[in-house]
Amino acid sequence: MGIVLSALLLYVLVSSFNDGIEDEIRWKVFVIAGLVIALELGVRYLGVSMALALAALLGSTILIALLLVAWCKLSRAVAGKVAASFLGIRVALGLLPLLLQRMA
Repeated sequence: MGIVLSALLLYVLVSSFNDGIEDEIRWKVFVIAGLVIALELGVRYLGVSMALALAALLGSTILIALLLVAWCKLSRAVAGKVAASFLGIRVALGLLPLLLQRMA
């Protein structure tokens, strides 16, 4: 998934789970998305094993939650929901082409 799409997805999730401070933290959410994508692209560039790639995906999810709590001052519950939803949607979007290809 592209950088812009990931950033928009994270912003939409933060906006939907949070009440009222989206405008104040908008740029922080985009920076967090950029950091996470840079981490994942770095792991992909290294050409590591599938287990390490999954560990990086889990690590990026934890990083999202930690940065939303520490930097954006969201509650832990909201940050957990956003990070878990972001992970779930990205995994689903990643698996969708594989499933469609198998069905064709």
